[in-house]
Amino acid sequence: MENKIEKFFATNITKVSMQFENAESHTLDMVGSVEGETELITKRVSLNNATMKELSRPTTQTLTFRGHLPVEVVRKTYGVTNENLVEGVYSYGTSSISPTFTFVVSIVDEFDNVTKLMAWRKCSSTSGLRFTVNGEDEEIAQVELELKVMLDDRRKLYYEMYSNIDNFDELQAELHEDFDVTKILKANTEPQIVENRKRGLKENVENSNG
Repeated sequence: MENKIEKFFATNITKVSMQFENAESHTLDMVGSVEGETELITKRVSLNNATMKELSRPTTQTLTFRGHLPVEVVRKTYGVTNENLVEGVYSYGTSSISPTFTFVVSIVDEFDNVTKLMAWRKCSSTSGLRFTVNGEDEEIAQVELELKVMLDDRRKLYYEMYSNIDNFDELQAELHEDFDVTKILKANTEPQIVENRKRGLKENVENSNG
């Protein structure tokens, strides 16, 4: 039985990883900040111009990330490629498409020594390539990414867990390398549902052929 986390004071970001569709994970060490905001869709029941009932559901999220990114990660995030160019030359233009990737963040509460892992499985950049160069600044400017979070195949936007669960350290390391959702699903739940759907589709095809 897990010990419940009653309070969490986020004091520092300890690790960020971006996992692109080819299952290649990139760890970001120099992270400044991560901010998130949820967009809701609201349905109402009204009577005589008065709202009687209201129901809101999350549809998307927007993340803003600031930090120092490796060159390779910047290129992948914005779709900068060397297609049809000689080795070492890259280009960015109308054919550049931001890929879908997974964004995983570990945050620590240094007061109580608790870590929180947050993950968004389906993200893409909604901001164009931007940069700042100022030779007079004492601090190198951070890269800012604006990310759109979409519903994944489970109709979820976001996952979180705290270090009070069993095998947290091992699971955290695995999820930063590859956020495979099957590692956090209860046994015989959704995998069985997927199998039933496949079986139903197969039966429908056989019936139509018969």
